[in-house]
Amino acid sequence: MPSRLSLLILLLALLLAPAQAFASPPDPRHPPRFGVYVRDHVHLTGSEQARAAGARWIHLLLLWNQIEKRPGEYDWSASDAYLSEAAEQGYTIILTIQSNPDWAAATTCGPIDPDHLDEFAAFLSAAVRRYSAAPYRVRFWALYNEPDNADAREHAWLGGCWGKGLPTSAANAGGAAYAHMLDIAYHAIKSANPRAIVLIGGLAYDNFISWGGIFDPTFLDDFLATGGGGFMDMVNFHYFTPWAWAWNTGNPYESDLIGKANWIRGEFQRLTGRTYPMLTTELGSPSSGPESGVPLSEELSARDVIKLFARGMAVNLHTMVWFETVDAANDPYKYGLLRQDLSPKPAYAAYRTAAKELSAARYLFNLGDITTPSEGLTPNDQVEGYVFDDLGHRKYAFWSRTEATVDYTFLFDASDPLLRVVDKAGQVTMVRDGGPGDGDGEVNGAIVLAIPPSPLIIEDLTFDLRLFAPAFLMQ
Repeated sequence: MPSRLSLLILLLALLLAPAQAFASPPDPRHPPRFGVYVRDHVHLTGSEQARAAGARWIHLLLLWNQIEKRPGEYDWSASDAYLSEAAEQGYTIILTIQSNPDWAAATTCGPIDPDHLDEFAAFLSAAVRRYSAAPYRVRFWALYNEPDNADAREHAWLGGCWGKGLPTSAANAGGAAYAHMLDIAYHAIKSANPRAIVLIGGLAYDNFISWGGIFDPTFLDDFLATGGGGFMDMVNFHYFTPWAWAWNTGNPYESDLIGKANWIRGEFQRLTGRTYPMLTTELGSPSSGPESGVPLSEELSARDVIKLFARGMAVNLHTMVWFETVDAANDPYKYGLLRQDLSPKPAYAAYRTAAKELSAARYLFNLGDITTPSEGLTPNDQVEGYVFDDLGHRKYAFWSRTEATVDYTFLFDASDPLLRVVDKAGQVTMVRDGGPGDGDGEVNGAIVLAIPPSPLIIEDLTFDLRLFAPAFLMQ
């Protein structure tokens, strides 16, 4: 029979096992919330690599003008192919329907001729019946990408142009027109599958006409004022870091992605009295692009992957879809997790780290909520941080708010504190009280950790051996 000493050694060996063993498996009660947008939706370029990195949702397009080139005649062959491939890869699919046939509308991206709304409803019902079934099992349906776009000429490629206010706006466009269309779409979709989830098309909601841009600042209010909120189940919006300045309040916990999500949520609450679940079908940070005064690099883009996912969890986003899998050749901004030759960028490793470490996590609070030492944390306005519960383990996503590394002190009541520290590339370091990596070098119930500007995910693995060992071992 093993001695008490040998069993204690075994328990300690388990504690000191390779750090990767401590990463939590996904919790089936909380499906992973991370996804990807695949621009090449026909070939799903980069989708397999994204799946390997932990993506479980995929945002794809369903093009009306490619399926119904003549009224009443449907050709599903192309969409069957890429949607079945996405389903076979294990993705939960979000479909955005767009691209009007030329027989149904004056533009591909905006209002449908009133005489052809019945054909539109029939197309939607047929699509939902077809793709709600196996193997596709699509439940999430959005209508027209960035519908608040007001330029129906040069920016029709965005997918939606229901906004008004520019000389190039589509005739009869506006939030009220979009609400009328969504009324028809909602009832057609729900009649085909009552369990379907209808999303407003992903709102751009920045770069407004009043700023010299192309998006209609009146679109959302007009949409909601005419009852549009009654024809949707979830709020869907987009966020890109070059527009972070527009949502900066000076408080990191009210700015950036959090600031935009809270503002849009507030608009829906104010004008409908309802609180909708929210998701983002395009969330991105470019690694390069035209000179704009905003610093861009592969390093900064990789940092933003974890920062944006942590902030999105803090504001309770249901799903976050990274834009995009692969750098686009014709887009001056390079948003991809992969380069055009499909080689991984640092953002790919950061995505994999975030998905592995946070898929099962539940947001608790942020570091800004700590005004005095509490729950093992100390106030520090130089560090931005988010606190999660991961199947009983406390996890943190922390980074310095400047380019300087900041010392941060974690406090412990238990003996032998231990932190598992993961950088954005997935490299793991174990830091014990008084050991290497503890900035004060003392066994004193505190670990001083150097927090760099590049995010760290930190897991508290501290426990009292007496809580886990059988009583006879401790005698």
